[in-house]
Amino acid sequence: MRINSDHRIHHYDGKCSRPDGHNCEITVEVTVNLTQEGGSSTKGCHRRNRCVGLRFLVEEGGPLVNTFEASSDSDVLVVLDHLPTAEMMSISLEQHSAKGFPDTVSDLSVSGRGDN
Repeated sequence: MRINSDHRIHHYDGKCSRPDGHNCEITVEVTVNLTQEGGSSTKGCHRRNRCVGLRFLVEEGGPLVNTFEASSDSDVLVVLDHLPTAEMMSISLEQHSAKGFPDTVSDLSVSGRGDN
């Protein structure tokens, strides 16, 4: 999946210390074991996730959180408990997704990379 979003990495010495945008690619690989009936039981796999595409991603406690909230633009803001990088988004997505899959899912791998 592709995610287009803006972010700012607080306490970072580089171009992402200022608000900037990226195209990120997230790859999800799921291994599902077949049931005795020959099919895979994937009912309940679909989870409702917060959409991060076309949003501004910031880390909790960053100075832009208050700025967005004060400007009434908080609907485009996603506050994360981790750095807003493609790699960290992949780790978070994998951890959250694993909780919602049924027992027939034996392996889950999420990887991400952003354009730099």
